[in-house]
Amino acid sequence: MTDLCWSGREGMLFHHTGEPLVGFGGCDYLGLATHDAILDALCKGLGRYALSAGASRTTTGDTRAHQKAELRAAGFIGLPEAVLLPEGMLANIAAFQALSDCKAALIDERAHSSLRTAAAAAGIPLHTYRHNDATDAASKLNTLDTPALVATDTLFAATGDIAPVPELLEALRPDDRLLLDDCHGIGVLGPRGRGAIEQFAINDPRVIVTATLAKAMGVYGAIVAGPAPFAAKVRRSGAFVGTTPIPPALAAAADAAFEVHTCELDRLARLRSSTARVREALTELGLITNGRTSPSPVFAITIEPEAAMVRLHEELARRGHFVPLIGYPGGPAGRYLRLSVSAGHADDQIDRLLTDLADLAPALRPQAPDVEGANTRIRS
Repeated sequence: MTDLCWSGREGMLFHHTGEPLVGFGGCDYLGLATHDAILDALCKGLGRYALSAGASRTTTGDTRAHQKAELRAAGFIGLPEAVLLPEGMLANIAAFQALSDCKAALIDERAHSSLRTAAAAAGIPLHTYRHNDATDAASKLNTLDTPALVATDTLFAATGDIAPVPELLEALRPDDRLLLDDCHGIGVLGPRGRGAIEQFAINDPRVIVTATLAKAMGVYGAIVAGPAPFAAKVRRSGAFVGTTPIPPALAAAADAAFEVHTCELDRLARLRSSTARVREALTELGLITNGRTSPSPVFAITIEPEAAMVRLHEELARRGHFVPLIGYPGGPAGRYLRLSVSAGHADDQIDRLLTDLADLAPALRPQAPDVEGANTRIRS
């Protein structure tokens, strides 16, 4: 489907040839991208700071807005310090550059491509372990004779899988480090939605976190968080020193987003309620197999032959639902349906989607899953 655009102010609606479609895609899991208080903070920031910081933060581009956002992010995530960077790719590069003591990188084979890019940018030899297989990671670590950086997504964007973080932490040797790319976990995972550190009750100085703020937090920018000595190294990295930061007004919006999230936990409760409803229905229909208790608001569905999946995508669109058919790296197949839930979805919007899926699903005959815990590959 082509000629789509997003109209966030109209409640997660996508448009095609003038017809509104309810969007079940993207990553604005909490609906914060349209929150009035966050938009107000952005506008006030523009009035105070104008548009650009104009220079690296190590010269004249540092502002109180950036500093406040970093303090707020560190407290929110639950780590001693956080460093603000323009976006997630750069955050991973800065983190890898700051971990130069690690002479090898061991990365989940389905992790986001930015982790591989970061390893290459930092000149760290790259190894992989089987997806979400902590036993394989431990085995691979024991073949390395240097300190290593184990890196993984926390919540995998394509399939909704969640990494076995406690087991990975247990696999570390004393001088190894664990990097959690929490781009899709921050704001979503944990009792209060604080992300991976809260979700897994982590208290280990070997763990660092990177995350974009452009998903559940609804703004722009990224953070790298960890112990103070590590944060100091991040601020000396080439990725930080040589980069103009996000506009100060966006830093002010990020600060506001953390505050809104903290004060409005009803959004998180609504997301989890809607996620549980969708997960239960998709499980009953045989469209997913990764359990009824996962907190992930992301669902991946594959159908064989691909033409049948295209037909399902198009039929859902005809009935008013946009469930993206994508080909994103790290997914369960070359192309797949990625259905995501938002706190912005009304109950009746979810009702209609599930009713239409139930109507269409009987024509799809389930087969055994081919990706562990991620999806069911089914034949039409």
